[in-house]
Formats: sequence, structure tokens, C-alpha cells
Amino acid sequence: MTQCTLVRKLCTYDVDPTRRAIFEYDRLARSIYTLRYLRDPTLQRDVHRSQNRIESYHQLRFAIAQVGGKKELTGRTDLEIEISNQCARWLPTRSCSTTRRSCRGCFRGARPAGVRRRLHW
Repeated sequence: MTQCTLVRKLCTYDVDPTRRAIFEYDRLARSIYTLRYLRDPTLQRDVHRSQNRIESYHQLRFAIAQVGGKKELTGRTDLEIEISNQCARWLPTRSCSTTRRSCRGCFRGARPAGVRRRLHW
């Protein structure tokens, strides 16, 4: 049985105790994550960076779609639409990974102001 089938079956009954237990467990997990997020500045920074990266990806994908002149779905069948989506996702993903790889070397030698390099003989 797949997860989708299980959730569909559980959601058909309003008073199912298993459903209530699963939903309560989900609320508990969300509450724990929210408390960790509020307490941990490092987690907040990481989440914020991740959201910015995702937003940049979507802006790049939108710009590429605008250049191509195609904002709508292309294809007649589900397979053609899926291929079109995969192709539209490939270019921004490739561009981001290439940029990230090339910028990685830019910051390797960077040091805070006033820190001198120690010579090793």
C-alpha cells in the first residue's frame, strides 16, 4: 500500500482514531521544528539562505521562459509536458551549479581583515 492510498483511506473517515493520532503526531513534529527554529539562529540563517536560493532559482527559470517567449505549457500529452518541464528545469539547475562551482574557488583564500597568512617552511 502506498502512502497516498493510506492517506486517502484515512481521510474518508471523520472519526477514525488512527487518523487523529497521525494528524496529532504531525502537529507535534511541526511544533518541535517551530520551537527549534525560533531558538536557533543558525537554523534561521540556513532556512533563510535556502529560501533565497529557491527564490533565485525561480526568478532565473522565469527569465529563461520569458526569453524563450513561452510561459505556457508546451506539449499535447502528459509525456510531452513532462519532457518540456524537465528541459525547462535543466538549464537553470545547470547554470546554478556551474556558478556555484566557479565561485567556490573565489573565496578559498579570503581572510578576515588583519589576519596574515602564516608561512610554513
